[in-house]
Amino acid sequence: MHQLRLKRLLLPVLLFTYTPALAQSFSLTTTFTPEIRAEGNMFDVTAIGDESILIERFDISVFPGTHNVRVYYKEGSYVGSESTPTDWTLHETVTVTSAGFTNRTPLVLARPIGIPAGRIYGIYMFTDTDSFVYTRGANTFQDANIRIDLGTGNRPNFGPVFNPRTWNGTIYYSFAPDIINPNQDVQIRNGDSTDADSITSNGLVPLSYGTYKRNETVVLDYLVRNPGALTLELGELNLPPFMSVVGDALPERLGSFEGALLSVAVDTSAAGTLEGQVSLTSDDPDANENPFVFDVIITVSDDPANALYVLSGIDLPDVTVTEGQQNVPVYSFKLSVPASSAPVTINALNLNTSDLSALRDLTALQLYIDGGTRGELDRNDVPLATLTDLPTNGDGIISFTIPERTLLPDVPMWFLVVGDF
Repeated sequence: MHQLRLKRLLLPVLLFTYTPALAQSFSLTTTFTPEIRAEGNMFDVTAIGDESILIERFDISVFPGTHNVRVYYKEGSYVGSESTPTDWTLHETVTVTSAGFTNRTPLVLARPIGIPAGRIYGIYMFTDTDSFVYTRGANTFQDANIRIDLGTGNRPNFGPVFNPRTWNGTIYYSFAPDIINPNQDVQIRNGDSTDADSITSNGLVPLSYGTYKRNETVVLDYLVRNPGALTLELGELNLPPFMSVVGDALPERLGSFEGALLSVAVDTSAAGTLEGQVSLTSDDPDANENPFVFDVIITVSDDPANALYVLSGIDLPDVTVTEGQQNVPVYSFKLSVPASSAPVTINALNLNTSDLSALRDLTALQLYIDGGTRGELDRNDVPLATLTDLPTNGDGIISFTIPERTLLPDVPMWFLVVGDF
């Protein structure tokens, strides 16, 4: 159920983390017989089977302590790129606490590294201190799905190289749920998770979002992803006039299997049919997806989503001003939300004393929910607010700040104002 609040609405920023729903996981271990140490290692991983793979985590061998491990990857072998930072992409930095250099220390990736079937990827991981321990010599390890070719020992930040060296560790991987595009690839889902339907760029049928009420709060979520193997550079986002971004803008780029949430507010202030086109440019080499384009259609009915009616209450008798008189009912009214509206939440009420002669010359006002006999102050009435700083001439606006109250459709709420003279 939609609900209007008569106060500032704060929209949360949502962050997306890729969590693959995969049927089967595998692992391949090199060795855990360390001999020497340096800041890091480079090695190659090849998806030798018919399946694309997702590397989800590693076990590593590092000296005792807490370390920030930077994990890089590149398409193709590491050989020839050992000292060329521009050939590599920083996947992420992971903080690990060593289980001891002869033990396995887990290094869990927030998002996987995807390797297309038949492709070689270089991996480089290092810390700023000589924490990695490994073995001398070149070695190859493989199973039915991947092969690990080793490798080098490395100083940090693409510094001096020692080879041949064998990284000590385990790769945990799964088959990719889809064929991994070996290039960068833009994908947009019609919702905030990977379970949402994928949108087809340049599709023949527009996305229809049904009918909303006039002034209803409508926010549409789109998950923009890169299921490709290379980093995706995002460009210009164009929205139709009735749409605007709320929350965070899209980032400049998305790494492999990285996603970002795009939240878009819809202007429902006027009834009618809203039709327009969403367009996002990128460096996706697929001409059908660059720009990524889809049409949207939204209907806004003339039924108000946030109607609130102020209605007369009980006719009260004329008040004779008598000095010292207290708790005299001076004004009765009710608030009503129609059946076609969403619930309405209020936290303030304003009264114009120039239109209410009964409010003139009062020294204090109390506002009650009139829960008992209508128009009479009794023990069933609920006090909400008291005002003592009133306009001296009886003219102007007076405001009651009240505890937040939600009015439901077709359930009117009665109020009673009483005064002291």
